[in-house]
Amino acid sequence: MENTPVKTQINTANDTNNSIVKLAVLDDNYSNVSACDRCVADGGGCCTGTGSGIFVTLHDVLRIQEHNKMSLSQIAIFKQIDNPKWVDDLKENDPFFFEAVREGKVLQLIRKSDHCQFIVDGEGCKVFNHRPAVCRMFPFSFDFTESGELRLLVPKAARRKDEDCTILEENYYRSKGAALRSMNSDRDKMLALIKKHVFELQMYKLYVDDLLLGMPFDEIVSKYDINLREQEKV
Repeated sequence: MENTPVKTQINTANDTNNSIVKLAVLDDNYSNVSACDRCVADGGGCCTGTGSGIFVTLHDVLRIQEHNKMSLSQIAIFKQIDNPKWVDDLKENDPFFFEAVREGKVLQLIRKSDHCQFIVDGEGCKVFNHRPAVCRMFPFSFDFTESGELRLLVPKAARRKDEDCTILEENYYRSKGAALRSMNSDRDKMLALIKKHVFELQMYKLYVDDLLLGMPFDEIVSKYDINLREQEKV
C-alpha cells in the first residue's frame, strides 16, 4: 500500500524574497531520495548496466501501470538475461531469483541505452513511489533461517572503494541498522516489504511457464486473477 507523499517546507537559495516555498516530497520511507538521486545524477548505480536487467513480477508491473497508464508490454519484457556468467552464479548467490529464471529468461523492466527506461538523467526515477520491490529493498536482500524465519542480508564490498552503492558506501563501517536508517527505513518495514515480495514471487512461479510460452501479460493477469488488492491480505 503506497504511503501518502509528505509535504515539507524549505528555504530556496534562488528565492530573492527569502520566503518559504512548499514542496511535495515524494518519499515512501523505503529509500534515501538524496542518496539515490546523487547516484543517478553521477550516471551509475543499480538502475544501469546490462547484468540481469531489473527483475519484476506482474504485481510490480501493475503498480507502475496504475501510476502511468502504460500498457503492461510497454513496461516490461520477458527476455534473456544478457550476462550468461551471471546466470551461472545465480543458484549459489541468489537462489530465490534463480527460481524465477526459465531457460535463461526473466521478466524485467524494458531498458533504454543500458539503463532502466524510467531513469531520467539528472532527475532520477520517474516511478520512484511505484518502483518494483527489488528497487525498494536494494541493497538489501534476504534468505530464510532453518526455522523458516526471514533474515535480512546486506552485501559488503571487499574494499570500500569497490562499493558502487551510495547507501552502502556511506555506511560501510557501520551497522546494518545504520544502513536501514539511511534509507529512512527500519528492520520491521524492510521485513514487511520482503514478506510482500515473497508472496509475489510465489505467484510468479505459478505463471512463469506461461511467460515462457509467450502468453500476453494481460491474459496471464486475467488467468491467475493477479491484482493489487491481494496485498491487503499479506
